[in-house]
Amino acid sequence: MLVFLHTDSETRFRRGQVLMTSTDQALTVASSRSTGHGLLVRFSEIVDRNASEALGKVDLLVDASTRRSLGADEYWPDELIGLEARDQSGARLGIVTEIDDSSSQTRLMLSTPTGVRLIPLVTDLVPEVNITDGFLVVRTIPGLLNS
Repeated sequence: MLVFLHTDSETRFRRGQVLMTSTDQALTVASSRSTGHGLLVRFSEIVDRNASEALGKVDLLVDASTRRSLGADEYWPDELIGLEARDQSGARLGIVTEIDDSSSQTRLMLSTPTGVRLIPLVTDLVPEVNITDGFLVVRTIPGLLNS
């Protein structure tokens, strides 16, 4: 299977490593090698092309306890989902519902009363992230939250 990496460590794909799919299936790495397009991984549980196609496109996940320690301004995407977004004065803007990392810049998908807004996850626009208290601050510049 071709795997597109969004990981803190490529060692997660060494022989014997167990990953969970987003559909709660355990997969054991049998072998892996880099290609120009990602990582080609063979899983013990996926015995042929039909089984691979039946699995479809899924996210591969690891137990949170196995993740590396983060620096002061680093966050795991799942830690950001569900945070309340506030403006600089503390007024509620919406809730982070998803993280979009499909482009060169990670963006927060923010559910607001006027619809979903994409906020680039950069310090200039998101100067504070408070995981413990469940919120982040969005610097509201003109046009950022308009449709």
